[in-house]
Amino acid sequence: MNTLLKGVKVLDLTSFVAGPTSTQLMAYMGANVVKVEMPVCGDSGRGMMNMKIGHHSGNILQTNHGRKSIELDIQDSEGREVFKRLVKDYDIVLEGFRPGLMAKYGLDYENLKAVNPKLIYCSISTYGQTGPYSKRPGFDLIAQAESGIINSTGDPDGAPQRIGTYLGDYVGAQSVLSAICAALYHREVTGEGQYLDVSLYESLAYLSANVDVYSLFGLKNGRTGNHMFNSAPYGLFEGAGKRYIAICAPTPPIWKNLCIAMQREDLLENERYSDMSKRIENRYELVDIIQAWLSKYENASEAIEILRSHDVPCAEVKADWEMHECPQLASRHYFEDIPFPKSIVEETGRKQYKIKGLPFKTSSDAENPDYLPLPEVGEHNYDVYGTVATKEEIDALLDRWHNKFHKY
Repeated sequence: MNTLLKGVKVLDLTSFVAGPTSTQLMAYMGANVVKVEMPVCGDSGRGMMNMKIGHHSGNILQTNHGRKSIELDIQDSEGREVFKRLVKDYDIVLEGFRPGLMAKYGLDYENLKAVNPKLIYCSISTYGQTGPYSKRPGFDLIAQAESGIINSTGDPDGAPQRIGTYLGDYVGAQSVLSAICAALYHREVTGEGQYLDVSLYESLAYLSANVDVYSLFGLKNGRTGNHMFNSAPYGLFEGAGKRYIAICAPTPPIWKNLCIAMQREDLLENERYSDMSKRIENRYELVDIIQAWLSKYENASEAIEILRSHDVPCAEVKADWEMHECPQLASRHYFEDIPFPKSIVEETGRKQYKIKGLPFKTSSDAENPDYLPLPEVGEHNYDVYGTVATKEEIDALLDRWHNKFHKY
């Protein structure tokens, strides 16, 4: 946790993964984040995932701590007016509804800009706010499917493969963070607010190397499995005990080091591997050669030690959960302990869990960060709304909303 965004106030109307992850990152940097949720049931991600601790989903526990929570029925005109009063004192509004919904209720950028001219307003959606696909429903997997990422993943003769995480959501969250930080700087220089339109589809399309290959060369690359299409040897190789090793030799010096490490200096004189284009052409011959060398070792770590001693980039393919025991991450305090919400402590006796931290370090990082636990739905209604509304107004709104909505 650091203080780079200390003093920045955020109203987050998003749900599930992408939006909450982006504001999670802002909270890690000291921003004051308020989660704005549907009354009673809250963020859809709270109750729709099957992995839960108490009544909280794993998703909500990992992406929604470090913030306060208030309820809002955007269909309620009086509630919208109170919300607009809040907006006057906030720097950022982030929303993830289907394009057009916020405008329908007068909570779009143009309407809120009239309330707060310096407001930075960010919309995040699958396809973006404009274009022929903009009104389509979507989630991370839809963006993966559209972007070419899935089609380029998998074996050449096999089916395309879904990426093993919410890649579109997480990359989209980074896009939101980048755009908002740039907009904050722009506002600092010019005094102007900004509207930001972030698309999961475009965030993933930006990652696709094959998009650039087609643009430059007109080539329609297919899947190449565990080996890169434009570099060799550069891929995953099976070691002892069916443990896979990533080995990368994209430059002539590293290729030379690899050959020396394998005691196969003869490969350096072989015309079939004399430059990168020929190594790519004969990629699978090299795969067999490297696999044969790895098969000599009873333990994959032996081969890795030899490769590293020759300065060849390599790593054993690890399972996600093994990162919790990684000395590199531990030395950089990547995982931090955070308290469970009071309801989980009372229900299960568990007091804390580990969270992933920021993917970068700063000179203002706190040595012992103090994270707020995940809030209950509407836990801070009176605290937050109390700055712009009377207790009687808040009571009336909550009474109306709580009679209208029900838990999932």
